[in-house]
Amino acid sequence: MPAPNSITDLDPIAANNTPQGGDLVGGGLDDILRGHASIIRKQFSIAESVPSSSSLPIPDEGSYLRVTKAENDILTFTDTFDGRLIHLSFEAGITLKHSESLVLPGAKDIVTELDDAFAFVNTETGVWQCLARIPTADTVPFTATDLLDAQTVQEALELLGTAATLTATTSDHDSTEGRALRVGDFGLGGFMVSKDLASADPFGLYYDASAVSGGTFILNMPYQQNQGGFRLSNYPYQDRFYLQSSNNVSGSLKSAVEIYHTGNFNPASKANVSHTHTSGQITNFVSAATAALVNIEAGLVGSTCLLRSAVAVNPNSLVSGANLRFASADSITTSYSLSGTWRCMGYTSSTGSGSTAITVFIRIS
Repeated sequence: MPAPNSITDLDPIAANNTPQGGDLVGGGLDDILRGHASIIRKQFSIAESVPSSSSLPIPDEGSYLRVTKAENDILTFTDTFDGRLIHLSFEAGITLKHSESLVLPGAKDIVTELDDAFAFVNTETGVWQCLARIPTADTVPFTATDLLDAQTVQEALELLGTAATLTATTSDHDSTEGRALRVGDFGLGGFMVSKDLASADPFGLYYDASAVSGGTFILNMPYQQNQGGFRLSNYPYQDRFYLQSSNNVSGSLKSAVEIYHTGNFNPASKANVSHTHTSGQITNFVSAATAALVNIEAGLVGSTCLLRSAVAVNPNSLVSGANLRFASADSITTSYSLSGTWRCMGYTSSTGSGSTAITVFIRIS
């Protein structure tokens, strides 16, 4: 009469277990009792982890099993005994394949996230059924389509009746954090809210007949609670639009500025469109340009000078001021160092101190 070592040595029917009524137990009773105690305890222990495989091996003992990723797909679990309940946790990226032998919610395959936990029961020979899934904190176990078809959802809502609705009684511009919103609160999902709008009212769509700056149809966008922000507005049935921003965090708004567009602005009136000037305007322009030219000092940008070049240059060539010196028509030069970039307005056929190295240059930068 051996003592039982595993739960599979036991039978759900008490009379089929040892010791039988007529067995002489003797000194073996303590082994039998310890065996039963061990079997009970092992059912609530952590089993050794196993790698994923197409047929996942489930031990007879242990209530929790960690599954590491080896193969991508699990098609079924090995049988233990009818009614066997076990909790499994998985590494990420393992696909549980729904089938007649591995019954999953909504008859859909499941791709595990890291540390996803499941409860499975061996309902009969060759069949394991998922009873529950406990996802990690940042994942959602199933979508509605995974669990219920449209008809089932409709029937469930009908059973709920009025319990499926919510009546919100607070103000339609109440900014209390966490309160439930109705359709139309702040004008969201419905029509604009008609009220005298304050600077720091919540985000929403408003109609303010008393608006003194900008339009009366208003989209209000505060930076944060009780602080100013940004506002877009329009006059009803007009193509006139306005922008406003806050002066500072006090909540006050600047005066609205109107947006000009093809509906309220004639592009032909822009300053860069061809138009005529009066003789007086032209005279003033010429006078100002002449005054600017006659006041340019030699060597400055815009000045034209007679210079000797240390390099031979052709007309329109650009020369560094470091290669140029002031000169006279009879080849007398100075040691004064020039800067900037100069354009040759003549021609030099040689370098040095001769007259052939002297011509007119204009400084361009």
